[in-house]
Amino acid sequence: MVKIFKISKIYVHLALVIFLLTVNTSYIQSNTAYTPTDKRTENTETSKEFLNAAHLEKEIDLTEEEKAWLKAHPVIRVGSDPAWKPLEFVENNSEYQGIAIDYLNRIEMSLGVRFQFVRENWQDLIELAKNQKIDVFSCITKTPDRSEYLSFTAPYIEIPIGIFTREDIIFIADISDLTDKKVAVVGAYAIHELLAADYPDIKLITVPSIKEGLKLLDHKNVTAFIGNILTVRNEIRNNAYTNIRVSGETPYRNSLTIGIRKDWGMLQVIMQKAINAIPKGEKDYIYDKWVAAPIEEEWLFNYKNLLGFGIGIIIIITIILIWNYNLKISVNKKTKELNIYQNKLQDLVRDRTLELEKTNKELQKAKTTAENANLAKNKFILHMNHEFRTPLNAILGYSQILAKNDNIASLYKKQITAIAKNSNHLLTLINNVLKVAKIESGKIDIRKVSFNLRDLAEELLTFLRIKAEKKGLKLLLEKKINFERDLKSDPLLIREILINLLENAIKFTESGSIVLRIGTEKKEGKLRLLIDVEDTGPGIKKEMLTSIFNIFETTDTDEIKNEGAGLGLTISRQYARILGGDLRFSSTINSGSVFSLNIPVETDKTVIPEHNRNNVDSPSPEVDAKKNIRSSSGKSKLTGIPKSLINQLETATLNGEASQFKSLINEIKQFDAESGILIENLLDSYNYEAIINICKTL
Repeated sequence: MVKIFKISKIYVHLALVIFLLTVNTSYIQSNTAYTPTDKRTENTETSKEFLNAAHLEKEIDLTEEEKAWLKAHPVIRVGSDPAWKPLEFVENNSEYQGIAIDYLNRIEMSLGVRFQFVRENWQDLIELAKNQKIDVFSCITKTPDRSEYLSFTAPYIEIPIGIFTREDIIFIADISDLTDKKVAVVGAYAIHELLAADYPDIKLITVPSIKEGLKLLDHKNVTAFIGNILTVRNEIRNNAYTNIRVSGETPYRNSLTIGIRKDWGMLQVIMQKAINAIPKGEKDYIYDKWVAAPIEEEWLFNYKNLLGFGIGIIIIITIILIWNYNLKISVNKKTKELNIYQNKLQDLVRDRTLELEKTNKELQKAKTTAENANLAKNKFILHMNHEFRTPLNAILGYSQILAKNDNIASLYKKQITAIAKNSNHLLTLINNVLKVAKIESGKIDIRKVSFNLRDLAEELLTFLRIKAEKKGLKLLLEKKINFERDLKSDPLLIREILINLLENAIKFTESGSIVLRIGTEKKEGKLRLLIDVEDTGPGIKKEMLTSIFNIFETTDTDEIKNEGAGLGLTISRQYARILGGDLRFSSTINSGSVFSLNIPVETDKTVIPEHNRNNVDSPSPEVDAKKNIRSSSGKSKLTGIPKSLINQLETATLNGEASQFKSLINEIKQFDAESGILIENLLDSYNYEAIINICKTL
C-alpha cells in the first residue's frame, strides 16, 4: 500500500510539473515581445501632436553643417524587409508599413527629406547595400559582417529571438539541445550569421523568408526554426499553424537599429538625433498600434489553452485518484484473501508438523524396539554359544573316535563319517553366526601384533593344500614385486579372511589352480597389504554381482548346493572394513574369479609371537599346535609335563569326558602356560583327533 501511495504521489507531482510548464510556456509566449512601460494610458491625441512638423523641428538640434547636408541629399534610398510583420512589411503591393516604417515616417517629417523605398527581398537588399545602392536600412541588427559597410544608430527596439518547434517535440530548454539537428533560419538575417559563428555543430538550413521556414518545420523537414518572437508569432497566427509553438529562448536578441551606409557618417549622427527627439509616449503609441491588440488576442488564446490544459490535468489527476482508490480496494481484497490462504497454510503446516512429530515418535519407538530386539538376539546367540557347543562336543568327539575304531564295520564307519561331517558343518554355522553377532554388537576388538607375512601365507597353504590336492587342484603362492615380510596388524582376522576366500575357491573350483598372491604397496608414506585369491572356477553369475557380500547370500553352482550358509564372504568383508580396508572382487563366467583384499598395515622388524585370541576362533588350530608345540630342536614342549597328566588328557579325549578337560588344561598350564592355551584352542575347535595325535607322538 505504501508503494502504491508513493506511485500516486509521483503521478500527482508529474501532473503539477506539466501544469507549471504549461503556465511557463504561456508566459514565455505572451511576454517574449518587448513590453512598453505602463504609461500607455497617455492620451493618443497628445501623441499625435508630436507629428506636427514645425513642433518636431524645434526639438531636433541640428548644426548648420547637418542642415546643409540634408539639403544636399533631399532623397534617401531605403531598404526594408517586405516580409517582417509587424516590424516592416508590404501587403497586397501596397506601401511599406509597420513599426520601423512609422519611425521612418516620423523622422522623414522631422528632417524634411524623402525616403525612397527600394523593393527587393532581404537577401538582395543586403547585396545592394554592400554596393552603396541603398543608403539606409529602416530596421536592421548590427553584426560584425554588416559593420564593414554600415554604421548604426542606437537600438530603438529590442525583441528576443526564440526557438520554434512542433508540439510533438519535447521542450528544448537550451540552444545546445539542437546540436547535430536541422534548424531553419532566414538567409542574410543577423541570427544566421551569429549561429553560424557561435554554433557550428547546428545544421543550419537557410530559407528566403519566415513563411518558408515555418513551412519546412510544419512538414517535419527541420527540427526547429529560429527567429525573433514578434515576427515569427505573427506569421504563425496569419498562417494558422496550430501545431507550432515557442519551445525555448536563445541567448540572442534583435537589437533593431537604423543602418546607414558607411561613408555617410553625417547622416548617422542626424538619424540618431531624430530618434532621440521622439518622445517616449509617441514610441509607446507606435508600438501599441502594431503589437498591443495581437498580444491581447494571444493572451486570450493562451488563456484558453491554459484552461484546456488545466482541465486536462484535473481529469488526469481525477483518473489517477480513482484508479488509486480502486487499486487500494483491490489490494485490500487481495490482502484479505492472502491472509485467509496464509491462515490455511499455517493450519496445514501445523497439522503436518504434528503428523510428522507423531511419525517420528513412532519411528523412534520402532527403532528402539528393533535395537532392543537386535540386542536381545545378539545376547541370546552369545549366551547360547555354550549350549550349542556342549552337545556337539560329544557328537564330534565320539564320531572321531568311532571312525578310527577298527572293530566297527565299514558300513557304520560311513554313517559315522556323515555324522562327523554334518556336525562340523553345524559347528561352522554356529561359529559364523556367533561372529556375525559379535560384529553387530561391536565386540570385535582389533589387537595389532607383529607377524611374518610369508610364514602366514605358507601356513595357510600347508593347512589347505591337502584339501586342494584331493580335488586335483594346484594351490600356489606368488609374491608381488613389493613385499614386506614383517608387518603389524591383526593376523587372526587376516588369517580368517584368507581361510574363507581359499576354502571358497577350493569348493567352487573343479579343475585348474588357485593362486594366493601377496604383496605390499606404499603410497604417500602409508603401507598397505595387498592380497589376491584367484581361481579358475566357473565364475559368479551376473545377477549375483551386486549381492555377493550380503548376509546369507550363497554362490552355489549347479554342481554344488547347500554347502554353506552364505556368511563367510559377509564376515570376511566386515573384518576387512574393521581393519580399515575393504574386500572387492571381479569375475568372468567360465574363467574364474579374483577376490582382492586391501588393508593398511605397519612395518615391524621385531616379530613377536601371537597369543591367544578369544574373540575370534582360530581356523587352523591343528597347524598352530603342530608348529608351536615343538621347540627349535624338534622336541615337544610337553616333555616337561608329567606323563600321567598327558595320559589322563588322552583318555578324557577318547572318552569324550568334557567335564575333565577344564581341570586337566588348568593343570597343564601350570607346567607350560603356552602349551595349555594351544590345547585349549584345539578343544574349542572340537579337534579331538589333533589332541590325540599330539599325545601319541609324545
